[in-house]
Amino acid sequence: MIFTALGLNKTDEERQKLAMELQKNNSYYLKRFKEGVDQVSSVSLMDTNKVITYVNDSFCKTTQYSREEHVGNTLELLDSGHHQEQFFIQMWETIESGEIWVGEIKNKAKDGSFYWVFTAIIPFKNDKDKITEYMSISQDITERKEAEELKMDYVKKLEYKNKELEQFAYVASHDLQEPLRTVINYTDLLTKRRAEHFDELGLKSLQFIQEATVRMSQLIKSLLDYNRIDNDNNLTLVDCNELINGIEIELSKEIKDTETTIIVEKLPSINGYESTLRMLFQNLITNAIKFRKEGIKPLITISAIRDGIGWEFSVKDNGIGISSEHKEKIFVIFQQLHNKNKYEGSGIGLSHCRKIVDLHGGKIWVESKLNEGSIFKFTIRTKGHE
Repeated sequence: MIFTALGLNKTDEERQKLAMELQKNNSYYLKRFKEGVDQVSSVSLMDTNKVITYVNDSFCKTTQYSREEHVGNTLELLDSGHHQEQFFIQMWETIESGEIWVGEIKNKAKDGSFYWVFTAIIPFKNDKDKITEYMSISQDITERKEAEELKMDYVKKLEYKNKELEQFAYVASHDLQEPLRTVINYTDLLTKRRAEHFDELGLKSLQFIQEATVRMSQLIKSLLDYNRIDNDNNLTLVDCNELINGIEIELSKEIKDTETTIIVEKLPSINGYESTLRMLFQNLITNAIKFRKEGIKPLITISAIRDGIGWEFSVKDNGIGISSEHKEKIFVIFQQLHNKNKYEGSGIGLSHCRKIVDLHGGKIWVESKLNEGSIFKFTIRTKGHE
């Protein structure tokens, strides 16, 4: 019996020693944890009446109030007036139900300046499941919020400017088209009904006027189309093979007249803006037909491969190609590399293409050598769309 008692006493001593070591370790880790939290966060404790009983140095530094000014007061001391009363009612309803509340609060410092904090308020309970106190842990996010507000301000200004530009483009194009139509009609009338009153130079001059007026009308229409690209906000699942089939039907006469062959490999269905995607493919196909080599039938191959962020499409042709110094210039609005008499167009088609690809979060480029054909490549992002 004596031996047993000694054994039990030894076990008790070991348990006491272990408990003391655990308590010592816990105290050490809790102290280190508190030191770490104090370095990066503002901390306060409140009793069940929401009266502050403790604040750390970081809390005082952020609010600019002393510890003595905080203790015995409430968080209402920091009320900025930014949040409605219902905001705080719902916040405390969550906390008093035993849940941790997390959110962003705009506060007012002692000097009258405003600051934002990302805050978690934690209710602590005793063994009877009754709340005994609250802890608030906050981090200053003022710089981030100010950056967000500045960004939103810029966005609003840009939206306003874009609306102004859209209205200007529409009014300008509409108002400019009317006098151009008048010029076209009158020069056409003069050519048909008063041709005998003009010599060869006069008739040639009328022809130049008509051609220039028609070209101006086309430029204005192209500019209006360019401006309208962003207006397509109907995101749908687009079958690219069906899209190309529709374009081939629309261009059937041009394809037949030029004896063009179009090879379409298996293309994906993607989430995108259908009308603009149609314009994108149609512009690239039309260009491939237009800029063909003399005496050689156009051959166009359209394909797509999966990449890390979506799909990479290719439109390959056997046309006249593009020199290296012009690979970026061709995407600039109203830029034309070739003689207008030989290759008709407004010089805005590839600008359309770049804007459409930008709208889909991708990029467009060309791989080409002069007289060796071109491969126009572009990416369409699917992340966030599909």
